[in-house]
Amino acid sequence: MIRLKQVLKEKQMTQRELSFRIKKSTITVSSWANGKSTPSIEVLIEICRILKCEIGELIEIKDKKNVRNKK
Repeated sequence: MIRLKQVLKEKQMTQRELSFRIKKSTITVSSWANGKSTPSIEVLIEICRILKCEIGELIEIKDKKNVRNKK
C-alpha cells in the first residue's frame, strides 16, 4: 500500500499537480491515493523524484508473519 495521500499533504502538493507532473490523469492519481490501485515501480520512482522523498516513505509494507500471528 502506498502512502501517497499523506506524503502529498506533507509536501504540500495536490493530486492534480502531481498528475500534471507525471503526465497521468487525475483519476489515476486519485485511485493510487485512495488505495484502489498501485502505480508501477517506474512511476513510484518518478513520484519519489518529484516529491523528493525516499521510496520507503511512500510504501507501507505489512509484515505477513505478524499479521498471521495476530489472528
